Amino acid sequence: MQMEAIVETLRRLYKEATPSRNYDRMVETGETRKPNFNVFYYLPREKREQIIEQTLSEFRMRKAERELARRIVEDRAPIDDKKAWREVRDVNERD
Repeated sequence: MQMEAIVETLRRLYKEATPSRNYDRMVETGETRKPNFNVFYYLPREKREQIIEQTLSEFRMRKAERELARRIVEDRAPIDDKKAWREVRDVNERD
């Protein structure tokens, strides 16, 4: 159940991110295995927190499981620092 909650949360986060992506496709292509893959995607903090809270609340988990799921999601979620995201994007476009 916990893994399902994590994957579903990441699906929703990347769907709403800039640029929008299909998380399942990212997994299939191996993108999610690359270090720091998430820095290429941006999602405002408030929206990010809203999606995480809403999605995790849809799954039955004990408090400790929910907290662990949240930590895993936050580690793999789109970044919420727009300035840092722009810098990474700009450097990537130059390469």
